[in-house]
Order: sequence, then structure tokens, then C-alpha cells
Amino acid sequence: MLTIRQARESDCAAMCDIHRAAIVHHYSPTHGEETARKWASMFRTGVCEEWLASGMMIVAEEPSSLLGFAQFDGDTGDIEICVLPEAEKRAIASALLAVIETEARTRGLDSLHLSAMLNSERLYIPSGFAGAGAGTMALSSDACLPCVTMEKQLQYTEPRPERRRTARVGSEVDLDGGTDA
Repeated sequence: MLTIRQARESDCAAMCDIHRAAIVHHYSPTHGEETARKWASMFRTGVCEEWLASGMMIVAEEPSSLLGFAQFDGDTGDIEICVLPEAEKRAIASALLAVIETEARTRGLDSLHLSAMLNSERLYIPSGFAGAGAGTMALSSDACLPCVTMEKQLQYTEPRPERRRTARVGSEVDLDGGTDA
């Protein structure tokens, strides 16, 4: 069973490994493996530590391994999300996005925003995200990757709640029969 939980400092190395693997996987087809590996090597561990300090940071794990993670800024609706390439078709991104979307609605946000790696834009369309243009994703203070910016407008069936700033995380998600975002 997949568990979604708050990230810990001890998760940083695994989150960086997942991010580096995703860079190589998604950028090798368009920019070549050598360039993708160079970009992946630029991704520094400090980015994960900054994410932990900046807001809600969650991970998706099975008993033996971390499969993905997401960072959510509850003020802007900005999301950073990454899934281990070997786990992509297992609804990991969908599970992470569901937790973030619930939190965003609790906070009364209008929309969510993310930067999708090239060749991964298709993963977010089934979850209601639409392309909003070209962008960049920071790897370090002086290195960025080309990406696709995406946005999802949040719909409310009842009056939108008053905005709040605290995060609640902690759930287990059963993914049997799920589809990935």
C-alpha cells in the first residue's frame, strides 16, 4: 500500500535521487543523454532542504522505498512534483496531487500551478491541468531546465472556505486500479 506522509529531512537524499532520475529520463529523448546527465548532476541537495523549509512537502512511499514527492506553496498554489520514472504508471502523481488539491481547497485557493518536465506534460492533463506556456525549472542558483508551465483552476461546489495557512498531511492511499496523472 502506498503511504503519503509529510517529508522529513532524512528523505532529502532519496528525493534528490528521484529528481535526478526524472531529469535523465524526461530530457534524454529531446536533449541527449549526456546533456540530461549533466543537468541532473547540477541539481543540488540544498533545493530539497529549501523545499522542506518553505511549505508543505509530502512524499509517496511503499514500505521499502520512496517513489515520489511534492512540494506545495499554500499561498501561491505553486507545486513541485516528481515521481521515480519506474513508478510513473502507478498513480503516484495522482495520489500526491489529490492530497495537495484537498489542502488547496481547504485554504480557499483559486488555482494550482506547476512546471512539468518536457515529455511529462501528458501526465498532468488527466488531473485537470492545462498548458500555460514555456517556463524554466531551477536546478541550482545558476542552472535552469526548460519546462512547460501548467495550471489547474479549482472548482468549488459549495462556497469557498476562508483562506488559512497551516498544512495537514497524513494519509494512506490505496492505488489498486488507479491511473497516473
